[in-house]
Amino acid sequence: MNAYGKIVATGAVLLAGLGLGGPVAADSSKAPAIASVRANAAGGLLQIFGSNFSGGTPKVTLGTLPVPLQVTTATASQVDVVMPAGIAPGSYLLNLSIAKKNGKEGNGEDVLSDEFWVTIGAAGPAGPQGPAGATGPMGATGLAGPAGPAGATGPQGPAGTTGKDGAMGPAGPQGIAGVPGSPGSQGPQGLQGVPGAQGNSIELVGPASKDVCAEGGQVLQIVGEKGPVRGTEVTLCNGLHGLDGAMGPAGPAGPAGAKGDAGPQGAQGVQGPTGSPGAKGDTGAQGPAGPTGATGPQGPRGSSSAVRVIKEFMAPANTYGHDVADCPPGSIVTGGGYTLYTDGFQNTPLVVFTNVPVPGGWFVEVKNNDLFTARPVSVYVMCLQ
Repeated sequence: MNAYGKIVATGAVLLAGLGLGGPVAADSSKAPAIASVRANAAGGLLQIFGSNFSGGTPKVTLGTLPVPLQVTTATASQVDVVMPAGIAPGSYLLNLSIAKKNGKEGNGEDVLSDEFWVTIGAAGPAGPQGPAGATGPMGATGLAGPAGPAGATGPQGPAGTTGKDGAMGPAGPQGIAGVPGSPGSQGPQGLQGVPGAQGNSIELVGPASKDVCAEGGQVLQIVGEKGPVRGTEVTLCNGLHGLDGAMGPAGPAGPAGAKGDAGPQGAQGVQGPTGSPGAKGDTGAQGPAGPTGATGPQGPRGSSSAVRVIKEFMAPANTYGHDVADCPPGSIVTGGGYTLYTDGFQNTPLVVFTNVPVPGGWFVEVKNNDLFTARPVSVYVMCLQ
């Protein structure tokens, strides 16, 4: 168990033969969530385990098969369907959809679904990695966080006590002026008061990382009597440059001046820029599809030794964090996921943005919305040796 205590969210993708089952409480207003799929070859069934399967009639499709699979059992946490006869070994994308009432007027329904990759038969070697997806648009710049409170001013040291003035006696007769005496020696200096305790202050730590602030920024931290206070760093990003304002209206034309003498003929001007290209022509007709290649030989059957590799990393405060759990050399990635931790409450400031397989491992990226504290995250990968 991690030092942060209770586990409140776990994301997992498990292929056939490595499923994790168990019924959970269903909620008809939520989308179905597939936890695992198991191929029951003896019974000719595909068994789907998860949650939120109630509230409507389930519909299951597999890969590019045109006809939905026949449902034999449907509960809030399990749906069993008939496995297609003669289906070739390989990986197929399974889709489970449920039409649920949305509570609106009439017979309104929302079709909610979840998808899951299923491997049927012996798993061959991993295919080549697909091309990288296009980079998404940059998100809007977040609001600057509030400045920390200023430290309180320390109390002033106590002042020394002053004695009370004595009562004035009656005035006596003026005597004869005496001889001036020699000046007395100077008395000792009084003790210095105790200095007050030093208050907290906010100091500049340094420039913000370009990964956090694309337009630059500063990192601030609270500094107390014993030095910087851990976990109080705040990043202030510079705002984006505003758009240029519209051009103002032209002023009134001045009076025409007197016609001047004709000047000498100027040199020939430079050639003007090339005009913009014309509109793009129509796309030609699509050529005929090429013949289907011959099916390659089936790869050798792998051993049944499964390994689970777990790697923990810290997501920095108020920014993104990511890491990869790698399989041992020569292993095949069969699934993976993540585990988030909290301080014992039901909510967590961590948001998962990426949870995908990568060559030889599993990649997870999260955003930590806690402004001051780094949070632990575990990424794990299931490997077949």
